Order: sequence, then C-alpha cells, then structure tokens
Amino acid sequence: MIEIPESSNIAKQLNETVIGKTIVDVVANHSPHKFAFYHDDPANYKRLLSGQVIGGSAGFGAMVEISAGEYHIKKYSC
Repeated sequence: MIEIPESSNIAKQLNETVIGKTIVDVVANHSPHKFAFYHDDPANYKRLLSGQVIGGSAGFGAMVEISAGEYHIKKYSC
C-alpha cells in the first residue's frame, strides 16, 4: 500500500507527464496484485477507456485517481 505523501507525489508526477495523452490500449485485471481497485467489471475497462484523453490526477489518502475523458475525478469538499 502506498502512503499518503506518496499518492500526492505520484499524482503530481502524473500531472506533469501524462495530461493530454490518449489511451491507446487497456489491460485490466491481468495479474493478481494488491494495488488495483476496480469499480464495476474490469472486463469493460477497455471499451470505456480506449480513446479517452488523460486529464488531471489527484491523491486521495493512499489512492491515486486519474481523470480520463468523460470520467472525471469527483470534487470532494469538507
């Protein structure tokens, strides 16, 4: 599991390197590991994400969320 400062740093690095790039191919749930969490069925990810443009990234606790096309990071408020 990544730590909170790491998630913020990874999000910052993603924002500096991948914003505006287009997703060409998607492979989800290919190998077992503990660092990927899926919402809905991973088999649908290729159809949903191929061709989408990468937007901003943000660290939320020990997670990193990345916006892709119409799939945006939710804005949280306290």
